[in-house]
Order: sequence, then structure tokens, then C-alpha cells
Amino acid sequence: MGWIKSFFTSSIGRKILMSLTGLFLTLFLIVHLIGNIQLLYNDGGEAFNIYADFMGHNPLIQTVSIGNFAFIVLHFIMATALTLQNRKSRSVKYESANKSGSWASRNMYIFGAVILVFIIIHLSNFWFVSKFGSVCESDIAALSIDCQNEYKRLGGKDLLNSTTLNDCKTAFSNLQTQYGTDGTNYSICKVDYGDGPVKDLYSVVQQKFSNPLYAFFYIFCMLFIAFHLWHGFQSAFQTIGASHQKYTPIIRSVGYLFSVLLSLGFAIIPLIIFIKSLS
Repeated sequence: MGWIKSFFTSSIGRKILMSLTGLFLTLFLIVHLIGNIQLLYNDGGEAFNIYADFMGHNPLIQTVSIGNFAFIVLHFIMATALTLQNRKSRSVKYESANKSGSWASRNMYIFGAVILVFIIIHLSNFWFVSKFGSVCESDIAALSIDCQNEYKRLGGKDLLNSTTLNDCKTAFSNLQTQYGTDGTNYSICKVDYGDGPVKDLYSVVQQKFSNPLYAFFYIFCMLFIAFHLWHGFQSAFQTIGASHQKYTPIIRSVGYLFSVLLSLGFAIIPLIIFIKSLS
């Protein structure tokens, strides 16, 4: 088993692990973005809530999710080990020794550290809430179809403004103390789209991104993801041996385009939700 220890402690072994985990996390980001785009559908959150319920209960997806968390931690540990190793082996500062490298490559670890902090905050606001957040005592899924439709139309943020249906007023009033208007209360109601009640995580996201501080914090962090991918994408392929005079420029160009489009895709979602919340 000595070769395993040698692999994990060698520079090349750590770089390979960083590359493989990085490529896996990149695939995860693509899938995650495809799912999040459903937040922009004009269906009152139905597509996103059904998707989120499936992702939260499918055993295979849950297994992959656990592996994803492990890869994030492993990726950061390997990055830390390599950074410390590189600094220790140099007699001059990192910046002085790498002036030939790009600005993005010289600051990869800083980008990664900021992204890790963002991931922790993001998980606490959404994943943790979806798994362990309190569920409304007055379950919207148990109400009349008309009342449920009113809830779907308004969403959690504006459900208390309903004046359309008198029989919904009492139910919505009971939810008033469970839905904070300042974005600090994340009690989750359930809504039924025909196949059984599911958590209305759409309203949780809408509520959070209606807060300008968090919406623009999220958008700002996408810049760090863009810069991290800008260098990391082609670097990962180079590390695992996919380097060729003919194909490397193509991989680099694809990486640049991918980093911009992916980060822009994630950033535009909270921006649109925030703009809509102003109307």
C-alpha cells in the first residue's frame, strides 16, 4: 500500500487528483446549471420543485452528491498541499517566480479559497435549508385546488398579498409568521402538482435572491469561478496528458468560452429573479 501513500504525497499525484476532481466538479456545474435554469420558467416554480424533489430523493443522485462533497474537499486539500509545497521549494515569493504565468494561474489558490467560502454559504442557504429547514405547519398541499393555484401564482414571497380568494385568506394568514418578509425565515411549504406534495424550494430561492445583498454577492462570486475555470480547464487536461501542439490551443479556447458562458449562466439567474422582485 506504500504506492498509494507515495501517490498522494507526490507532486504529480496531487496534480492528477486535482485535475480529475476538477473535471468531475466541472461536469457537476453543467448539470447544476441545467437544473437551475428551470427557476426562470414562467410556471410558478413547478418544473424546478419537481426537479428538486427528484434530485433530493433519487438514491443514485444522492450517492453522487456525497461523492461531489468529498471531491470538493479533496480538491481543496490537494490545492493547499501543492501551494504549500511550491512555496517551500522556492527561495523567492510565488509571484516573483511566476511572472511568466498568467494572472489567473498565479491566483488559482486565492480564487479557490473564495469559491470554497461561497460554497459553504451557498449550501447553508439552500441545501441545508432544503434538507433540514422547518416545514410550514399549515401545509399548502392540503388546501383547496383554487388556494393552491393562488399560492403557486404568487409564490411564497407575495402569498400574503392575495385578495383574490376569500377562503385562502385564513390559510395565508396562518403562514404569515412562518414566512419572513426580510429574507430570514425559511419555513418551507409543500405544494401538490398532481403526484403528491413536494417542498416548494422555488419560493425559498425566490425569497433569497430578492435580497439585493445576497443576489449581488452570488453574482460577484461567479467572477471568481470564471477566473478559476479560465486557467483550470486547460490545465486539468494538460496534467492528465491531453496535451498536443495541434489540440491544446483548441482545448484552451474551449476552456475560455466555457468559463465565461457557465459563470454567466449562473449569474444571470439571481439577476433576473432580483429584477422581477422589484416589480
